[in-house]
Amino acid sequence: MVFRKVLVFSIFFLAIVKIAWVCYEKPLYNWDTLAYMAIVLGFEEDDITKIHQSIYNIAQQEIPIDKYALMTDTTHMVKKDVLNHPDKFLQYTSFFRVKPLYTFLSYAAYKVGLPLSKAPFVPSVFSFVAISFLLVWLFSKFFPEWLSAILSLCIVISPPILEAARLATPDALSTLVILIAFCLLMNSSSWVWIIFILSLSILVRVDNIILAGIILFFQYFMLREQAKNKIPHLAFWIIIALWIGFAFWLMVHANIQNGFENFYGGLSKKVNFLMILKESVTGLNTLQTSHLSIVMAICALILFYGKAFSIRSLNQSQYLFLLMIFYLVIRYVMFPDLTTRFFLPVYIISIVLAMEEIPALVKNQSKK
Repeated sequence: MVFRKVLVFSIFFLAIVKIAWVCYEKPLYNWDTLAYMAIVLGFEEDDITKIHQSIYNIAQQEIPIDKYALMTDTTHMVKKDVLNHPDKFLQYTSFFRVKPLYTFLSYAAYKVGLPLSKAPFVPSVFSFVAISFLLVWLFSKFFPEWLSAILSLCIVISPPILEAARLATPDALSTLVILIAFCLLMNSSSWVWIIFILSLSILVRVDNIILAGIILFFQYFMLREQAKNKIPHLAFWIIIALWIGFAFWLMVHANIQNGFENFYGGLSKKVNFLMILKESVTGLNTLQTSHLSIVMAICALILFYGKAFSIRSLNQSQYLFLLMIFYLVIRYVMFPDLTTRFFLPVYIISIVLAMEEIPALVKNQSKK
């Protein structure tokens, strides 16, 4: 029995490490890599002209020729502007400065001796490995070890997760932190730890304040009577205030030379109802290449199969799944793009909730 467990997890470990190594060795270089390289150098250098010159020189040496050519494609106006104008480049990095924990970990990877062009991929690859083992641990509570390993492997080699592991992006790290928060929620852990992990998720990327706020509000107001570890009233409002204050401070300091307005179309349009409606309709086009619709439909079927829908009678898995849907809608309205990696926590957590419901579903069907 022990030998079988050791054998299964040894094979799983070797498979995950091999995949992770390939992700690190063959990353999907995109333009964002340059921005994160600049922020990493910016931890020690203030002169934007030197940073600008250094990252393009280093990128040319370290990044494959074809990938570098795409990064410096002068037929693309934004790429041309940031290539030729250091001030424009600095301005554009506003988007990437709202992810302080991710950029700090990238800097740490660079300081231990990894190439600058590879450093931003290290948090993504590490998160991929951590998510893989976290899924095995979660599934082992409901399935045999061999099935837990297979299920976990199937999930992490799905295109959205592999893509996040190979990109210079905080998506994988963000998913890892939020998945940990949901593990704590599902195990009714202390609110001190849940709030701490949710706070880390905001440090990974500031827009995680949406999900963190939703979790806190729903748990505090809608499930206050059922909650085993009730957060004190004053502490709740202090935490919300601190999160909002930090997000506002970070957005202000990240908005270098009005970068959000010039390169993103401005945050002001987010209060224009007609503009929001127009972008939300246009953004539905991204559903064509998204895995969300099929995954969410299957998970909903598993979670609610043969059950009368009632808010009062929701079990924990159903409640958390609906919370994910609510978050998906809110975030989509604010950022109308359904590309799966932008909703990777929704993607993985929904699958986990559905998988955990399957044993009970099979048991109930066998009784009929």
